[in-house]
Amino acid sequence: MKNILAIFFIIGAFALFFFYSNPHYEETANLKQDILNYSQALENAKALRTIRDEQYDNYIKILPSQQKDLEKLIPDNVDNIKLIIDMSRIANRFGLEMRDISIDQSQNAQKTAAAKVASTNEQGTGTISLTFSINASYDRIMQFIDDLEHSLRLVDITSLSFNATKEGTYNFSMTLRTYWLK
Repeated sequence: MKNILAIFFIIGAFALFFFYSNPHYEETANLKQDILNYSQALENAKALRTIRDEQYDNYIKILPSQQKDLEKLIPDNVDNIKLIIDMSRIANRFGLEMRDISIDQSQNAQKTAAAKVASTNEQGTGTISLTFSINASYDRIMQFIDDLEHSLRLVDITSLSFNATKEGTYNFSMTLRTYWLK
């Protein structure tokens, strides 16, 4: 009888461990893991907050005139009129007149849509193409291109063609691509 009672208590102890103590122990272990995960998330949040504060401090240090230059380099929206005015001002410095001006937005929209679908690494920039023609001498057009190169506006010349005229000048047709932030 003593052996049966001892076996009964031993079986009861195992049952108590497996059905009561072990589930609570596993739950406690899971809670400890959750605490570690939350602690790690808090540390990451503190690190991100520090980085954000440093970046904000750097942003505040930028002078308003420098901010305007940055906005001119890569504007935060598409302003077709301002783009045409900027390019016309550069051309007017050399006595040139832009003609047959067109802006290619349909191709830009298709490329942007294709880039969004094809790439998961969205850069956050868009492009727009400006096509125009100028009647000028070779020296004048080279001065114009040099000024484009040194202007604050980020511009790529994607196409340049020319035809000679009877007056000794050339009719240049040019396509520029410029960028903007989305």
